[in-house]
Amino acid sequence: MIQTLRLAQFFRLRVAPLLERFPNVAFASESRALFTAEFFEMVGWLNEGVFCGFFDPKDADVLWVRISTLKEYCGSPSHNLVAPIIATEIERLYRTDYPFHSSTLMPDGAQKRFELPLFQEVLHLSDRWADDSLATECSSFLVSNEISGINIENPDMPVEHSAVASAQNTGEPTGLRLEDLLAGFIQTLQHMDESRSFFKNAHYRSHRTSDFDSYRQRVGSLNAWRVPLLQRPATKKIDQLFYLLEFALRTSTREAAAGIEWSSFEQPLRSSFQSLMECWENDHFLSYLEPA
Repeated sequence: MIQTLRLAQFFRLRVAPLLERFPNVAFASESRALFTAEFFEMVGWLNEGVFCGFFDPKDADVLWVRISTLKEYCGSPSHNLVAPIIATEIERLYRTDYPFHSSTLMPDGAQKRFELPLFQEVLHLSDRWADDSLATECSSFLVSNEISGINIENPDMPVEHSAVASAQNTGEPTGLRLEDLLAGFIQTLQHMDESRSFFKNAHYRSHRTSDFDSYRQRVGSLNAWRVPLLQRPATKKIDQLFYLLEFALRTSTREAAAGIEWSSFEQPLRSSFQSLMECWENDHFLSYLEPA
């Protein structure tokens, strides 16, 4: 019963929004790249939940049939936005209409005792990110084919601070491109920091009889696409966003802390940002860098 309730909530939070948005995507009013990346991440969470015993396989098969239209539209996963280890699993699921009842499940033992209690927590973090429209807009910018990047017309005042604050307070885009991207980037950094804390805690809770690296490889890969560090166009955009963040902080610091040099903030900010990027790569791109 509890597994059924869990899947019902998963449907409400992760599947129903995709079904509602599908008409807009099908008629090209929304980014196809973003939609398919979100779809494959959702399928990855579904598969991982069945594997560790969080979801019931029979219920998952019923859900699998309900999303047949989305499967047909999204097709096979692209390795550009889906980790190879996840793409292989999704391709396996695609081979049958009822793939979960015959899936290999994690056996009872130390690994399952380690992973199962963590699944609800990590899925909750993923749900919060998926529901964050500002962060999603930032991810959409990073995965898009747009190569022009960010054009800062006024270096002295690149963004309206009040608009950035308004976007963060309401959680909704304002319609101002730079302000929305910056607000989304700040939200993204916060989600990345939460992910870093989660994996640090998971590593602490692991022990000699459990395989933390295998766990991190599978679970971390699921939402790696949201900050695709291994794609050169995306890394250039991330650099632009950080540059924009520095500009905004520099001007706001000048107004709020007269007499304090920006240089006293600059290096700590860059060091913190670099540390966060390194942790994201280590926690979410292991399967890209090592053979599964």
